[in-house]
Amino acid sequence: MGNSMLQAWRDNQLVGRSIIAVPSREAIKWTPPDAASLKMNTDAGWLGENGTGLGLIIRNHAGEVQVAATSYINGHMDPLVVEVVAMRWAIQLAVDLEIHSLIVEIDCQALFATLVGSHSYLSISNLVADCHQLMSMFSAISFSFTLREANVVAHKLAANACVFLNRIWWTEVPPCIALDVASDLISI
Repeated sequence: MGNSMLQAWRDNQLVGRSIIAVPSREAIKWTPPDAASLKMNTDAGWLGENGTGLGLIIRNHAGEVQVAATSYINGHMDPLVVEVVAMRWAIQLAVDLEIHSLIVEIDCQALFATLVGSHSYLSISNLVADCHQLMSMFSAISFSFTLREANVVAHKLAANACVFLNRIWWTEVPPCIALDVASDLISI
């Protein structure tokens, strides 16, 4: 069972590659938002037989961390379902933090295509509807697709969710991502 879940997860990361153009090699680094917005990177990661991790980081135009968070889910779900669960969790947290203008960056093309309306999946339609309802709470929200290389911090947070469980860091970061955050700052 474990290998089939892993293969499904890998396959999901490739869904829709022909729908949306892959960013150029120059775009394979984290880029800051404009001064009027915050940028949130989010990811979900399958953690073997133990469960699934969710991770997010919100930064400002200077690359300064505003919030980092992890969440751990026991058990397994379909990979695309996990990606949209991570998105709903992340958007809900941004709403709770009263963020008004947000750019959301993800590395799952199937989820991106679903959120922007260019594709739909019946298995996640209710969760996507929840996301759209939450999105109405922002004065401005947009989504962008990026490659994993530009989403390393959120990916590592998700991968470490089994250690941190459900945790939020304010303006600081856990050691597992400190070098990656610093590296992103150098590339600005």
